[in-house]
Amino acid sequence: MVEGVFQASDIPVIERRCIQSNLRFSEFGHAAASSKIRNFYLVKLENSSVQVERMPDWKTCMLQAKQTADQKRTYCSSSVQTLE
Repeated sequence: MVEGVFQASDIPVIERRCIQSNLRFSEFGHAAASSKIRNFYLVKLENSSVQVERMPDWKTCMLQAKQTADQKRTYCSSSVQTLE
């Protein structure tokens, strides 16, 4: 479902998977304004796990991603949802 939303907006889907974790995000609202405060996350994927770390801003996230040993599986993401 989410992949279709991205594709309709010409946003490439780099990876997709279902991974069980204890991560919990705030509820998503379709009417959330794009002007709402953004939250930035460094996302590290492994075959059967994911690590999500809050970042203060996009630039910091990108710098951290470049310094990661396995850059191929490390991404920056932003969302109006917060990590709880």
